[in-house]
Amino acid sequence: DDFHAYYHFGNLTSWDRDMGLALTGCSRAAARLDQPERAAGYYRSALKHAESLHVDAFALMALIPAAEIALAEDDLDQTSLLLALVIKHPHTFAYDRAQAEDLLGRLPKESRSPQGLPDLWHAAAELMDS
Repeated sequence: DDFHAYYHFGNLTSWDRDMGLALTGCSRAAARLDQPERAAGYYRSALKHAESLHVDAFALMALIPAAEIALAEDDLDQTSLLLALVIKHPHTFAYDRAQAEDLLGRLPKESRSPQGLPDLWHAAAELMDS
């Protein structure tokens, strides 16, 4: 449910909240402008910011542009995995869940069900290192 996401989100300073939202927003914008390297740089920064604050919701937000990049590169397995993690995680904001569901709906039906889900922070670490 959104309670935990909002609880942790609400306990941050306004700078921490704004920085997390700005980094993720820049990543989403760059991904949609077909600038994958720039988008990846922003989502890596967003993930590092989320990790430093221990805020799941920020990390989950950053997985959406990572999934958009994977989709643009025709990596349907990675796209499906990241989106399923966003959709199923209890700390995902409703807006982000809806965005992930919409993006997942663009995949072929056979690509929409990944085999197992990784831990959020394990997936984030892999993306930060890539």
